[in-house]
Amino acid sequence: MRYLNKIVFINSAHIPYAEVKVDGNVHFVGTQGVGKSTVLRALLFFYNADKLKLGIPREKQSFDAFYFPYPNSYIIYEVIRDANAYFILAFKHRGRVAFRFIDCAYRREILMSEQGEVYSEWMHIQQKIDKGVHTSRIIDRYEEYRDIIFGNRHEVQPEFRKYAIAESNKYQNIPRTIQNVFLNTKLDAEFIKNTMISSMTDDEISIDLAYYRSQVSAFEQEYNDVHLWYKTDKHGVVTVRRDADKVEKAYRNLLLITAKIKELISELVYTYQRDEQRLPSLHQELGKLKEEFERINRLISEESGKYNKQKDGKNRELGAVDARLKEIADKRKFYQQSDISSVVSRIEKEDFVKNEIENKKRYKEELTLQHKSITDKYAALTEKLQLELRTIEATCNEKKNLLQEVYNREVARIAQQKEERNKEIYAHFDVESQTVDEKIQAANTDLTAAKSKRLIYQNTHLYANELEQCKNKIDQLHEQHRKTEIEKEQNRSKINELRHEAEAERQKIEQELQAQLKDLEQKNEKLAQQIAKLDELLAQYKGSFYEWLSTHKQGWQQTIGKVVDEQHVLYNNQLHPQLSSQHNASLFGVDVDLSHIERELRTPDDLKAEKQDAEQEIEDNKKRIYECTTANQENIQQIENRYAKQIRELRMAHQTLEANLLQTAQQIKVEQVKMQDWDKRNEEEKQKRLENIDLQISKQQEQLSTFQQEKEKLRNKRNRELKACEQESASANNAKRRETDSKIEMLLQETQEKTTAINNQINQLKIQESNELAGQGVNTTALQQIKDKLIALQKELDFINNNRKRYFEYLLFKEEWLPEEDKKKEEKRKLENELALLDEKFRLRSSRLGQQKLQFETDIRQKEAEQNQLEKGLTAVDNFKLSIENKTSIEWTTVKPKASTDPTEQVLQLLKDSLFDKLGKADALKQNVDRFKSYFSTKNTFAFKTQLNTDDDYMAFAQNLCDFIDHDKIEEYSRRLSDRYGDILQRISKEVGSINSYASEIGKIINDINADFHERNFAGVIKEIVLRSQPSSDRLMILLNDMKTFNDEHSYDIGELNLFSSVQQRDDTNREVTKRLFDFMVCLNENPNRSRLVLSDTFKLQFRIKENDNDTGWIEKISNVGSDGTDILVKAMVNIMLINVFKEKVSRKFGDFTLHCMMDEIGKLHPNNVRGILKFANVRNIYLVNSSPISYAVSDYKYTYLLTKDHKSNTLVKALITMKV
Repeated sequence: MRYLNKIVFINSAHIPYAEVKVDGNVHFVGTQGVGKSTVLRALLFFYNADKLKLGIPREKQSFDAFYFPYPNSYIIYEVIRDANAYFILAFKHRGRVAFRFIDCAYRREILMSEQGEVYSEWMHIQQKIDKGVHTSRIIDRYEEYRDIIFGNRHEVQPEFRKYAIAESNKYQNIPRTIQNVFLNTKLDAEFIKNTMISSMTDDEISIDLAYYRSQVSAFEQEYNDVHLWYKTDKHGVVTVRRDADKVEKAYRNLLLITAKIKELISELVYTYQRDEQRLPSLHQELGKLKEEFERINRLISEESGKYNKQKDGKNRELGAVDARLKEIADKRKFYQQSDISSVVSRIEKEDFVKNEIENKKRYKEELTLQHKSITDKYAALTEKLQLELRTIEATCNEKKNLLQEVYNREVARIAQQKEERNKEIYAHFDVESQTVDEKIQAANTDLTAAKSKRLIYQNTHLYANELEQCKNKIDQLHEQHRKTEIEKEQNRSKINELRHEAEAERQKIEQELQAQLKDLEQKNEKLAQQIAKLDELLAQYKGSFYEWLSTHKQGWQQTIGKVVDEQHVLYNNQLHPQLSSQHNASLFGVDVDLSHIERELRTPDDLKAEKQDAEQEIEDNKKRIYECTTANQENIQQIENRYAKQIRELRMAHQTLEANLLQTAQQIKVEQVKMQDWDKRNEEEKQKRLENIDLQISKQQEQLSTFQQEKEKLRNKRNRELKACEQESASANNAKRRETDSKIEMLLQETQEKTTAINNQINQLKIQESNELAGQGVNTTALQQIKDKLIALQKELDFINNNRKRYFEYLLFKEEWLPEEDKKKEEKRKLENELALLDEKFRLRSSRLGQQKLQFETDIRQKEAEQNQLEKGLTAVDNFKLSIENKTSIEWTTVKPKASTDPTEQVLQLLKDSLFDKLGKADALKQNVDRFKSYFSTKNTFAFKTQLNTDDDYMAFAQNLCDFIDHDKIEEYSRRLSDRYGDILQRISKEVGSINSYASEIGKIINDINADFHERNFAGVIKEIVLRSQPSSDRLMILLNDMKTFNDEHSYDIGELNLFSSVQQRDDTNREVTKRLFDFMVCLNENPNRSRLVLSDTFKLQFRIKENDNDTGWIEKISNVGSDGTDILVKAMVNIMLINVFKEKVSRKFGDFTLHCMMDEIGKLHPNNVRGILKFANVRNIYLVNSSPISYAVSDYKYTYLLTKDHKSNTLVKALITMKV
């Protein structure tokens, strides 16, 4: 069990020292002014720690000053915590009450010395506390104190959790209910409702009706005007918006075409001057181009002749080299066929052969030395025959060599003839091919030029200059567009700045007005409340104590009138006053000197006069409100007029800039279209030119092929002739070879016959010699072998001698001709390279010259076209100026030129088209403006002018309308209406929903109270107490609930169109909203003095009480249930049930805990009922604490204290009786 055990006062509230036990029911007794309420407030402060909710009147001292006048003033709250106790020390810290929690039971010596001195320093107090006892830091935040006491663990540090008497973070209803019970005495439905409402929150739960009253006035006209912008026809088209768009479009088109005409005139002046200046230089450029073209043609002809001459020379040199190389090749072939290598090898062995002959002869002489005569004889014979044989062979060789020489001379002659014939063939070929080569070269030059031309066409934009001009124009337009955008944005910023300045001034004036109006309305509200109170007092005068005193008590104003309350006593008609038999001037038995009290009593006439003054002041305030509102409107109009001119000029500039932007955008599109057109023309022209040049290339290739074929025919003819010549030469050589070979063969055959005959004779001599020598014993076999060897060696020597000349010729060929072959081949390679280089150089020069020729042709053609275009454009402009001379007021000499790259003729045509287009656009603007303004009256909400006469009037109207549309002012008006009905309705719905959200909590409280009574009633006269809530019958509350219901059901249809509602739903819904707002406005006007709708207006609270056999039925006020005592008993029971309901909602972690309920008027109860009500409270762990002037039913209270005053006006608290319970 946890509960507050006692309260100790030390130098507090005029109590030097007092200990008050509160661990049971407590009754304080004492006369008025002795401090009973003081003690009760100190007890209440333990629970709510709220100095403003203790019921201390404002005219009295504050809680801090009264209860803690000294540094050593204290209030101690000792709390029982299960098996032990702790105490809370309340003291003044830095001018306000603070707390310390000390974890031990209270002892007097902790704060006071034995001599009765009260410590003021915490250091002295701390020394008196036992060691190990926890003492907290100073708690100076009352919310933290309440969190500690009621156990809000989420906000309390762990060290403080042990000091909790409960455990809940939603404990606030308990201290609120306890304080509400203490601060109120009456008990009716309104009080119970306010108690329950106050127990739920400290904030006032209400709806500010004054705010809505100021918001819903005079919006019907604006709604109808703005609705035109949303009203659709049968086709679903908003006609006003459609026609406004047409006006805006026509106006912008007219501005655009006007600006375009101005710009085109400037461009035309520029292009005219440009073309005039361009023509002379263009003539000069064209002449220079033609001269250069002729020079290029001459260079091409010279280059072709030079090339052909150089090529012919190189070809002749190459032919001579080829002939020499062929001669060397023929010699090599001849020597290879005659096996020259074998001949060379045999001749190089000549010395060896001669040595062998000498050796064999010496060996023969050694064999025949003894028979020399025989051998000499036969040797002489043989020598003679051999000499004859050698003569025959020599003659044969001579003839053979002669034949060979003749043959060689014939071969040389044939070769010479062949060479001469070849030269003739080559010369004839060169003569014939020169013409063909010239044709081929010319064809190649033309073909190269054509291919270069095709490559140029393929890789070059034919209208590159025009395209580049378009690109440059687009870049200029983009840059112009960017600068215009910047200027437009700066202009817009200036406009917005001026508007913000104007709006700021307007808001400042309106805020000042609102402050004045609010102050005046608050004064009127206070005055209205004052009048209501005065009316209430005047209504209560009949039968009041004031009326009775005026009749029965003379001079009462100087006695009773100085001390009694005016509202609750003097004008109370339920006091039943009677004259007392004691006529002394005492006040409830106390003599009081009233001479020093100054007080003026208000008579009914004074009240009426005061009421009239208040009513007059209200009227004056209303007049001031009207005057302030009028002055505010005039001031706002002055501000708007002051800024209107500046904004109008900026708007005109803004419109011009927008027109320029549109024009620039269109010009960019035009240039882009031009670029596309140039690209298209380029593709088409390029395709045509490529097709033509491809045809030309095809023909040139065909012609070149024909020339090349002709050259090939000549080459083939030359080769055939060369081959025929070669064949003739070979045939002649072969014939001579055969003839020579035949003669040599006959010579050899004849020589062979002679040689054979002589050889036979020699052989016969040899046989004879051999036989003769054999007869003489000579080795004839060896001798014969030697002879045979000598014959063979002699033959070899003869071969060497016969072929010596050919050998030396071969050596000469090898030493002189063969080395020349490599040089000739290198010479041939160089000549071939020089020919190729010559061809390449000629090709490159021809190609370059051909391209230059092509470029000059193109440039000449372009310059001639440009010249024709300029002359044509200048002539057209002159004719145009003459044609409009009397129709327009254009001062051509004063026009500022504007750079343009377009042709003059094109600019002129655009100007003509634009002038014609402007006439149609001006008529279209007037028609559209007339159609649009027909929707509005002269006093329309948007201040549209409806009387238009001149063109400037129409332009100004269109300009204002464009500004209206551009700045989306209709949405501004629409938002105003949305603020008027959408926001108002949603706010009403929100506030009604918020205020109705407490219904469930109120219903739960009511159910808990009813359940609590049924569960723990005591046997007494009160058999049943039942509470219930009913819907409010307040007409305004009914309307507000209807508006909330409607808003909830149509939350997606109110105001603007959204994704969840259709157009038809929106229109129907908005009509219903408008109707409800009108009803709301009427209801507010019918109750002008009603400023707020509070939570208690949202429901009715009814009681049903059964006392014995009496049943009150459902009533809203507890009165006349029975006797006065019965009424008091019922109120006491309801208060206790209220406290208990909130008490049981908190945590029960610490088991049961006990609260205190402070009440008065218990003294009127019968002792049995007192005992019953005490039991009714105690079973709910609630102790009753009350006070009264005299004691009664002492045995029913645990403590009865008497409070008195001593001679120093200090309050003395004395325990009369302490009962054991």
